[in-house]
Amino acid sequence: ARARAEAPDLEEMLKAGDADMAALAPRRLAERAVHRGLLRLLEPPYDSPPVEIGVLHMRDRLNDPALTWFLDLLTESSQNL
Repeated sequence: ARARAEAPDLEEMLKAGDADMAALAPRRLAERAVHRGLLRLLEPPYDSPPVEIGVLHMRDRLNDPALTWFLDLLTESSQNL
């Protein structure tokens, strides 16, 4: 059987103690749950491939200062992931 949980649902399951499963999750989310005693963190027995993240936007918005700011913010904040 396949199961899927989104972050809010996963957190609720962890709080209730009903989660008897293994999952790959973003490290920051997992570390918060570990800190609160809700989860045990295990390293997978293999190297995880990098995740490519992209942004789609309208070509005519390339000179939009708000978009430029947001893209710069995304680039800067993702450097240490």
